[in-house]
Amino acid sequence: MFFFITFSHIIISMNVKRIQTFFIIPMLLSSVLLYCEPRISIKTNYYSLYSTSVSGLRKEMNKKGIKWTDGKTYDGFTSWYVKWRYEYYTSDDYCSLTNVDVSVDVEYTLPRWSVKLLGNMDLRIKWIRYSDALKKHEDGHRDFGIGAARDIEEALLSIGSRPRCDTLGADANAIAYRILDDFRRKETEYDRKTEHGRTQGAVFP
Repeated sequence: MFFFITFSHIIISMNVKRIQTFFIIPMLLSSVLLYCEPRISIKTNYYSLYSTSVSGLRKEMNKKGIKWTDGKTYDGFTSWYVKWRYEYYTSDDYCSLTNVDVSVDVEYTLPRWSVKLLGNMDLRIKWIRYSDALKKHEDGHRDFGIGAARDIEEALLSIGSRPRCDTLGADANAIAYRILDDFRRKETEYDRKTEHGRTQGAVFP
């Protein structure tokens, strides 16, 4: 007797502080073991700035930036959402994973100076340098999410079989969570070392 059961998980990682949720959805699906890169989706949200002075831009970002649970306001923010799903392939002797599917959704929130052409040349140069540095820092957060998704997919594809599906599922999810914990630690250290982008030039003014 052979049958297939699918389980899904979602993990949410939000920059320095993390919010995590997960759900399990049983489904009956056909099976083929596939290997591919995680599916990556990237979305960028902007909040607009309209001042034409250094102090005005700084004041706007302080007001419109991302307010986080630590009480601070950040100019830029990146969240990433890792999702994994797999099916069980079972026989009388063993249970293995098939149709492993991992994806990561990355979402940026960044400032956009909507009236940049109205600013003087010195301010425009300062802004370009700053916004490029901020994006570089946020790209670092993006890379942690993509890296976590890749490592989870590789781990699930190579986990092998177990005598029981419940044991296999528990092992698979434990491995995935350990990978996420590792990337959370790395991401926290990244922000500590870069001082949330300050050492990379993401400081305005």
